[in-house]
Amino acid sequence: MKITEIETFAVGAGWKNWLFARVHTDKGVHGIGEGTLNGFIKTTEAGVHELKHHSDWRDVRHGRPVLRAGRRWRSQHLPA
Repeated sequence: MKITEIETFAVGAGWKNWLFARVHTDKGVHGIGEGTLNGFIKTTEAGVHELKHHSDWRDVRHGRPVLRAGRRWRSQHLPA
């Protein structure tokens, strides 16, 4: 599965700005996520677009499928 497009949407809510991302894949799977960093919406948005070339669903650091990232985090940070 390859990511074919990433769209970002900066939304102002008065007291806080939010950054949402819509991700599309070549298999027709899509999803929406939120990546807000208070006060740095444009910076965060630029970072999302800058990293598009890593969009092959692999964890850049470990070469493992991203879908297993939660399992790896739990194994590293929670007691056995």
